[in-house]
Parts: sequence; C-alpha cells; structure tokens
Amino acid sequence: MQNSIKVLAAALALGVSGGVFAAPSTTGELSDSLSGDSVQVTVEVDEAVKLTLDSTADLDFGTYNTAGDDVATPNPTVGICIYHRGVVTAGLLFESSNANGGGEFNMIGDGVGTPLLEYSVATASLGDVTEGDKEENVVADSAASDCGSVGAKNDTVTVTITGDLDAVSTGTYTDTLTMTVSPT
Repeated sequence: MQNSIKVLAAALALGVSGGVFAAPSTTGELSDSLSGDSVQVTVEVDEAVKLTLDSTADLDFGTYNTAGDDVATPNPTVGICIYHRGVVTAGLLFESSNANGGGEFNMIGDGVGTPLLEYSVATASLGDVTEGDKEENVVADSAASDCGSVGAKNDTVTVTITGDLDAVSTGTYTDTLTMTVSPT
C-alpha cells in the first residue's frame, strides 16, 4: 500500500494524470508541465594560411675552394608545406634581406666593403621566382595545416649560386630568405 501511495505521489508531482503527459506550453510561457526555448549555435571560421619548413636546418652551400670546382652542396633544398584553409591555392612571396631592388637575391659578404653574391630561388611547382614578387595560385593543402603529418611537404625550395665565386672577395656570404604565404 505504501508503494502505491509513493507511485501516485510521484506521478502527481511530475504532472502525470491518467498516464498522459501534458503537452509543452508555448515557448517562454509559464507552465505546470513543460516549457522550452531554443538558441542558435554559430561559429565563424576565418581564412587561415600557414607555411612550415620540413627542416630547421639552414640552406648551406658549404665551402668553395678552387676555381672551377663546385661548392660542397651546389643546390641546397628545403621542403615546405603551404596550407590555406578550404582553398587549394595561396600566394607566396620570397624576399632577400640584401635585395638591391632589381628583383635579385643576394648574399652579402663579411669581407672588405659590402660585396654581394647573387643566388636564385626556385620551387618545384613554380620554377624560378623573382625576389619581391608575390607568386599567385601556388598549390596549397586545403585540408591539413601540416600537409597530412608533421614534416610533410607539398613543395620544395631550392637555392643556387648564380654569381661568379671566382670574382668575389674571400669571406662568408649570407642572406636571410623570407618566405611568406598569404591568401590569394
């Protein structure tokens, strides 16, 4: 008997009468049964681009010893991952810290004066690029900001000395090559 009273009391507390639930009230109204409301869920996904290198090593040509010989590493290369969220192309800009305004890449020497040594930059997808010119419609990964896995790449950058190594002063020649990816 006590169990029947408890069940009846619970049913009455829940607003159940005769085994039928009352319909929910109009949204936002006071009710003795059910009341509800809704909210909209929103997220805005901004455009995003990212460029990563597959290595932290600098591009080093090595040492040049004798006229007519090649440098130890004639064409150092680094892999890059170009990512553009939801889009399969991006813009890519290459800049030399020692540019002379002529669209050329230059390494500057630590010898007498400020000797310059020209070099070229090429990507596997574009071929030779010009210093300071933004390349449009470069192939980009649109799904994974790491091109699918850490260290993966979807293009390579190769540098080549184009200046005359026999005509420059002795010393170490360096440049900072900056690569910047942007939306197209």
